[in-house]
Amino acid sequence: MKKLLLLLILFHLHLSAEDKIAEDISLSDNEDFSFFDANDSMFDLSEFLSQSYGFLPLPILITEPAIGYGGGAALIYLHDKFGGRKSESGRDIPSSMTGAMLAATENGTYLAGAFHIGYYKEDTIRTQTVIVVPNININFYTPGQEAIFVNLNGTVAYQSLKYRLFDSNFFLGGSFLYSELTNSVKDNVPSLNLPKETIKNVAASLLFDYDSRDNTLSPNSGMIFNALGIFFDEKLGSDNTFQRYLLQELLYVPLSPTLNFDHRLSYA
Repeated sequence: MKKLLLLLILFHLHLSAEDKIAEDISLSDNEDFSFFDANDSMFDLSEFLSQSYGFLPLPILITEPAIGYGGGAALIYLHDKFGGRKSESGRDIPSSMTGAMLAATENGTYLAGAFHIGYYKEDTIRTQTVIVVPNININFYTPGQEAIFVNLNGTVAYQSLKYRLFDSNFFLGGSFLYSELTNSVKDNVPSLNLPKETIKNVAASLLFDYDSRDNTLSPNSGMIFNALGIFFDEKLGSDNTFQRYLLQELLYVPLSPTLNFDHRLSYA
């Protein structure tokens, strides 16, 4: 369940449209690329993708036993080249992305949503937006191995905004999270009393990031550090008042042209 909820936060909604793409990212620049790797001459799309932008369909495969086998698709629009571009100061600017997704499994679980990840003003402003509608069917088991069939459905929305501090790799910002989810028991265990319940959680967050990665999608070097304080409060409309504090560090160190050392540290 935690993995599913974390997955929800990966999808974001873009509520504005751009009139055009900057001229310096157009494919009309006639940049040369090859569909074959220069080292082993095998078929390779990475160079093509690094120079392309536009619509990119992605398949979704689900093999989680708790919700059954299934799949779906995401349609992503790249506002810039997949590999990003350079700012006037030489900084790597990732591509902004807008997309939508739909997935379902054999037990009736489905997930629909849309998202946007934006990099603005020469990557001095970063935003993430999400709206997702989940309908999850999952089985829980009592100590006596009695199955409890539970349905979780509702709405999850998320918005974050971060500003680069001066010309450094540090970012400061905030976010807002809204979720209203209903838990209902489809086949109850007679010995238990589990009524249908709707829980609304609303939170404001304070974000502090350090990001020196060479690529946000598939980094080879650099580090990203996140510090996040999440404050759920009844004054914001939440059913509960509590706080959560999260720390995460991801380190990427290239040891050779074909070997990387990666390190991850998380605290919640």
